[in-house]
Amino acid sequence: MSNLKREKASDWLALVESLKKSDLGELDQVAIAYKWILDKHIEQGKNQIELARAMKDQETVIREQIKMETIKYTVKSFDDCVVMLLGRKVGDE
Repeated sequence: MSNLKREKASDWLALVESLKKSDLGELDQVAIAYKWILDKHIEQGKNQIELARAMKDQETVIREQIKMETIKYTVKSFDDCVVMLLGRKVGDE
């Protein structure tokens, strides 16, 4: 396992442990963990776009931009559902 993958796995485990110990409700815990994962996908997409641009691979740039925007839309949709159903944002009590 590369150092980067170990670091991300370590970050993930630390997040999970902190959520388990928190006073947050289960929905908030799941939502925070879900958004953390999506944020990592967005970060990875940005890195892929940067690499593809450096390699002048326009097809990959477009594909990664579409994937990244789809993930961003997913995050926004999830946030909107939480607000509509619970009347608050994730983490707000």
